[in-house]
Amino acid sequence: MRRNIEIVTNERCTGCAGCYNACPEGAIEMILSNEGFYRPIVDRSRCTNCGFCIGKCPELSWETPLLSPPRVYAAWSRDDAVRLSSTSGGIFSELARGILDAGGVVAGCAWNKNWEPEHFLIQSWDEVEKFRGSKYVPSKIGKAFRTIREISEKGREVLFCGTPCQVAALGLSLSQKQREKVLLVDLICHGVPSLRAFQQYRDELFPEGLKSYWFRRKSNDASLNIRAVTQSERLYDSKFKKDPFMRAFLEDHVIMMDSCHDCRYQGSIRPGDITVGDFWGVPKQWSDWRGVSVILTNTLEGNKWIDLLQSKKNIELRETSFDIAASGNPKLLSGVVPKPFWRTVFMRQLSQGVPFMKLCRYYSPVLKLYRQIAFFLTRWRQGRVLPKLKKLILKFFLKNKKDGL
Repeated sequence: MRRNIEIVTNERCTGCAGCYNACPEGAIEMILSNEGFYRPIVDRSRCTNCGFCIGKCPELSWETPLLSPPRVYAAWSRDDAVRLSSTSGGIFSELARGILDAGGVVAGCAWNKNWEPEHFLIQSWDEVEKFRGSKYVPSKIGKAFRTIREISEKGREVLFCGTPCQVAALGLSLSQKQREKVLLVDLICHGVPSLRAFQQYRDELFPEGLKSYWFRRKSNDASLNIRAVTQSERLYDSKFKKDPFMRAFLEDHVIMMDSCHDCRYQGSIRPGDITVGDFWGVPKQWSDWRGVSVILTNTLEGNKWIDLLQSKKNIELRETSFDIAASGNPKLLSGVVPKPFWRTVFMRQLSQGVPFMKLCRYYSPVLKLYRQIAFFLTRWRQGRVLPKLKKLILKFFLKNKKDGL
């Protein structure tokens, strides 16, 4: 009988690297799957079936904590340079500033030299800038959890910011003594799209290489823009709905990780001391194109740090209700995103090397038509027609020899 991480199916694995950081024998490696998500591979010749990896896997061992209702705020940094260079209100940067001022270490996600997200640890304010900005692709955790355990064991403060599954995994890996020194910050996450899809999109759209890339560039018209600058100084600007990668992710849901379609770490009970995200639907009196964050303080430690930042006048806080925050952030209520039946076909062809842009050109018009038809059929309660419509479109997808797909 296997007593290692192989018992977790691909449909449930989040790629959090909790098992990799827990294995005392170094028998686990995190590799990028054909679909473009990090997955553990066990070297059976080195595995002793000790079960440590199972005990540190949040899918198997994380239990929903019993917490009091969170305090909920609209918030933003009082430093305009920080606020403008951040995705929303700059609260992560201010938390990082507080930890660094206390002599601590900050762990966050930044682009590496290959334009792939990776978690790094920093010890200076000058380095915080690279953590700012959204990165809608899986981050490589590496040995970050092990390093955080070592630092916190020595009594230094550590801030870790990541997706809810990553935060749950790190929380499981810490002893009680270590946990007292680690501030866990989870993001309101829509899900994680395929790194393989992003790599192909990047290489096909920007073959000359990237100099800079922003998933969310701020502008005073409050639009959501993607901006890239290539090595040849070519400028690419696109609205979310027109960019093929973001459309495949947020509208078609064909490149999202399997486990993200039913995430157990979302909802009102969170794995972090603090939850941060964009305050979608922020009340008009606080709305500002420069960015407004929503904050949930889920523990006494979370309350302590937010109160400290306010007392130092680093941030502005406006207390609000959970219902108002959740009205624009449905992931505060549920982690369910319906999985479209065409995802399997799309991802299989992507993993077989079919160009990403070709897949988007082929499927997007049909998927858009399907969404429109499904909306009207559902609205008029003609539910019996939908299964037949699905079969017809699936047949269309699979009839691909003629188009070379």
